[in-house]
Amino acid sequence: SFSKSHDRRPAPSCLRRPNLLCFRLNRGPNRPHGMPSQTTSSCCCARWLALLFLLLAAVSAGAQTLPRPLFTLTNTWRYQQAASLDGVNWTAPAYDDTAWPAGRGVLAVEDSGNAFVTARTNTVLTLGRTTYYFRTRFVFSNSPAGVTLHLTNLVDDGAVVYLNGREVYRAYLPAAPTAIAYATLATNHEAAGLEEATLSGPVVETNLVTGTNVLAVEVHQTTTTSTDIVFGLGLGATVPDPIPPATLRMPASAPRYGYTF
Repeated sequence: SFSKSHDRRPAPSCLRRPNLLCFRLNRGPNRPHGMPSQTTSSCCCARWLALLFLLLAAVSAGAQTLPRPLFTLTNTWRYQQAASLDGVNWTAPAYDDTAWPAGRGVLAVEDSGNAFVTARTNTVLTLGRTTYYFRTRFVFSNSPAGVTLHLTNLVDDGAVVYLNGREVYRAYLPAAPTAIAYATLATNHEAAGLEEATLSGPVVETNLVTGTNVLAVEVHQTTTTSTDIVFGLGLGATVPDPIPPATLRMPASAPRYGYTF
C-alpha cells in the first residue's frame, strides 16, 4: 500500500486502481541500499514517457528551418544566344558576362497553345539556336555545411546547371560523364509545368560558398529547327538550425508528489 507522511488523504486514483499494469521493485545485489520492496503503478510513468516522446518529436521537427528563397523564376539572368561557347570557360565565376544582354525570367519563345509558359514569359528569346547560355549571381550568407538546395525549373527542352563552375545537375540530356557540347541535342521535353530538383551532400557543400555565387545554365533544343525555347529557374536553400536544440535530461528519480513508495 501507499502512505503519505502527515496526510491521510487517499492516493490518486492512478496509484490505487488494482487493474493497472504494475511492477515490483525487489531487493537485489544491484538495488540501492535501503530501497523498500514495493509494488507501484506504471500509470504515471507512462504519462511521463508519452510527454518525453512528444518533446523529442518537437525538437526533431525544429532541427532544420523551412527552405529559404534565394531567387525566384522572375530573377534576372545574363544570356547568350549568338554563338557556341564550346572551349570557353563561361561557367567560371570570374568569367566576364557584362557584354551579354540581361532579362527577367521566364526567358522564352513559346506558341500560344502553352498558356502556362506564355503567361510567365518576361523576356523573349530568338529561335534558330541549338543551345542557349544563362548566368546569374546570388548571395548565400550561411555556411554550406549541411545545406540542401531546391531548384524549381521550367525548361524546354534539356539543361545542365553549374554552380561556381562545377556541374551539379542535368536533365533531359545524355547522362554524365558524357560531355555536353553546343551541338548536343536534348530529349524532347515540353515545359508544361514546374519541375523540382533537390541537391545535397558533397555536390553542394564543396561548390556552394559563403558570399557571392554564380549559377550558370545551358539549355539545349531537341532539334535544330525547334519552334520553342523556354528557361526559368528559381532557387531555395534549407540550412541547419544555427541554434541546436537543448539536450533533454530525465530526472534522476521519478517525481513523488509527496508520496513515499
